[in-house]
Amino acid sequence: MTESEARRRKSLLATIAFEPAIGLTRLRAELDVVHGIAASLDLIRADIDWLVEMGLVRF
Repeated sequence: MTESEARRRKSLLATIAFEPAIGLTRLRAELDVVHGIAASLDLIRADIDWLVEMGLVRF
């Protein structure tokens, strides 16, 4: 895992922790505005799949 992947995934976890029912489009906007991370919806879906596989979130 690269440093940018780790940062993006940690930011995803933090955002989901504060708003568990957030949608993907809004999640992408939050990553950009709050964390300064630009990511495509496909990349966010892949990260969420990884987080689910690791047992960190349920989606």
